[in-house]
Amino acid sequence: MNFRAALTLYSEYEQLVREAGAPVADMLAPPHRDPAAAIAHALPGCTLPDDLVAWWAWHDGTVPRQTPHGPGWFPVAVGAGWAFRSLEGTLAERQRWLQTAELSAEPPELPAEAFWPTSWLPIVGSEHSYLAADLAEATKDRTRISYVERETLAAHAPDVAERWSEVVGWWVRLLQLGATTWSPTAGTWVTDETLVPDDLRGNPVAYAVIGPRDPRFDSRSPY
Repeated sequence: MNFRAALTLYSEYEQLVREAGAPVADMLAPPHRDPAAAIAHALPGCTLPDDLVAWWAWHDGTVPRQTPHGPGWFPVAVGAGWAFRSLEGTLAERQRWLQTAELSAEPPELPAEAFWPTSWLPIVGSEHSYLAADLAEATKDRTRISYVERETLAAHAPDVAERWSEVVGWWVRLLQLGATTWSPTAGTWVTDETLVPDDLRGNPVAYAVIGPRDPRFDSRSPY
């Protein structure tokens, strides 16, 4: 998906979030001035696909503020409660993962790359998992998006999409269908699984799965 098409998708997503009454819509930060240049400086030789350039050019993460549910980061993404960090925060999170990987490595059987590859960029995260893009394999049109659970080696993480915009498209569909809604009482997103289309059912990236999980999102090997 090209830059303009991705921005259109993200703007549609934002409008749906506002219509749902989620307060995070008012916490979106101003756009990043040049996401591609920031990545080129931080990860020389890597390409940031157009739809990821558009992600931070749409909004550079969220700005924490006091809410009825307490201060701190509020998840901008729907369903599974993904936190939307600034690009600077994303790069800092990547650095923390690289340091953890170095400390956890047991070469030669378990090199640091098995825990967190140097070319991986954590796009969004939750308490239990991350969605990461492999920029070493990226082109302007696509990149491998992996679903990484905290207790799973990155080397064993399943690939879930070929584009970041595909993931955002899942959130948009569930909002459009009314399957995912905002609960002011709980202060979180809730999803009625009876309204989830078959191709998204059990997808923990698209929403917080209550029933059986789609096996495509299971680790390729036990940790």
